[in-house]
Amino acid sequence: MKKFLIFLLSIQLWGAFENMKSFHANFRQVITSDGQSIIYLGEVYIKQPHQIFWKYKAPIKKMVYITNSRLIIVEPDLEQVIIKTIPDTAQFIK
Repeated sequence: MKKFLIFLLSIQLWGAFENMKSFHANFRQVITSDGQSIIYLGEVYIKQPHQIFWKYKAPIKKMVYITNSRLIIVEPDLEQVIIKTIPDTAQFIK
């Protein structure tokens, strides 16, 4: 019964997100390797149809922009910008 209720809730939530035009959230990302962990804090913004923006605030500042088929990573502390062409972002957002 519990699994069935979770299934019904997920269907209802999917319908709510299906028509969503934008999204914003704060995040905490933990990367663990060889027993060491790094915790990244930041924000993510998504706007349909093709725009995504990650803003890392700690432990370093970094901005990641995705728009249409372009990926731009800005790392102010390194005085570095990376620009790449990527596959269709519409599929990623969906």
